[in-house]
Amino acid sequence: MKKRIIKGCAWALALLTAVSVLALKQDAAYGATGVDANKERSLSFSLARNVGGEGIPEEDLKQDITIRYYKVAEMNVPTGTYSGKLQGNWAALKTVKYKVVERADKKGFDVKVDGVDKDYGACKEEEQTADLEDVILDTSEEGRTNATFAWDALAKKAAAISENEQEFGHVVLKNTADEAFAAEVSLEEVPPAMYLIMADDVKASNYMYSFKPYLISVPTNGYADGTADSDDWIYDVKVGLKPEQEERYGRLRITKNLSDFNASLGDRASFIFEVRAEKDGDLVYSDVVQLDFTGAGQNTVTIGPEEADGVDVVGKIPAGSTVTVTEVYSGASYEAATDTVRLDHPMQAYDEENGVAENVSFTNTYNGGINGGSGVVNHFEYTESENGTGGNWQYVPSQSAEGGNTQ
Repeated sequence: MKKRIIKGCAWALALLTAVSVLALKQDAAYGATGVDANKERSLSFSLARNVGGEGIPEEDLKQDITIRYYKVAEMNVPTGTYSGKLQGNWAALKTVKYKVVERADKKGFDVKVDGVDKDYGACKEEEQTADLEDVILDTSEEGRTNATFAWDALAKKAAAISENEQEFGHVVLKNTADEAFAAEVSLEEVPPAMYLIMADDVKASNYMYSFKPYLISVPTNGYADGTADSDDWIYDVKVGLKPEQEERYGRLRITKNLSDFNASLGDRASFIFEVRAEKDGDLVYSDVVQLDFTGAGQNTVTIGPEEADGVDVVGKIPAGSTVTVTEVYSGASYEAATDTVRLDHPMQAYDEENGVAENVSFTNTYNGGINGGSGVVNHFEYTESENGTGGNWQYVPSQSAEGGNTQ
């Protein structure tokens, strides 16, 4: 699936970087005065909607977000460290092996974790080790980047561990589309500890939103990574949720009705359809599919995003796109009642819950000619127009095609 991080939530990434390296260095307390066990502590969550750049579509903002949190380790008070506090399954966070892998598009890096990612062994990058109790912070820019990777690996491992752990609690961030920012939800009287934060996926009409798991210390401190001028403890911790957006895709079923069939022209008649989808002014899908007939009747072909029951051709047509299907070849002796059909609404996403597939249909009749109508998809070539604004598929005759002229 295509993923992109919402640029409008870049502030959340900065905040995440800030909080993710705070509870790392264990040889001294952060705050000069130590943690005050009697001071009230809170943890609040919010979601940025559109902060300069790409944002989340307004209609998607009406989705509520369930946020689950797990207590990974109690804090050593007043030092503010976590040495010796990892218990039970969480003790696995003392030794987390990971690799930093550059993405194929060269636009970022992914952290692969041993025992979590199935392709970990195939990654050729250098193996590194993170320990929640003893990740030493280098305050240089490179050091902060490396610490962020280490913390991402720890959070990813913690998320896998959480599958067998009971959540400490959860809250629901209720969103409305009539404010500049999503509403904030807060937890009061939060025990001093390290917490794993997990937000449930949000399913919108055209996109799926997911949130990276991460670990956060309550209280926290903004001095260690150079984001604050004071080493005072921060007891009211604010977290900005950083969503990743994935395209959702639909299923398209093309139905062909052939009212007549002339077997004297060959034992098979083939019909070729071009499928095009546009979204936000861009061509996002283009392909051709074929339907074969050995007699009059009805036949269908279904395009879906992945191999599954009921899918004949794998193709990812984005939800929300405008889909046009054109019959580009129907054989010389068959006539199409309509050669182009456009969906009268945006493509709907398909999943197992709704089971909705979009449908378009065509009807052909035998016109009395004597030219056969078989062929293969490979006999069609796409020619782009000279000005680069479009093009068309053209049938390229082949001696190997079945049927053909019977004269």
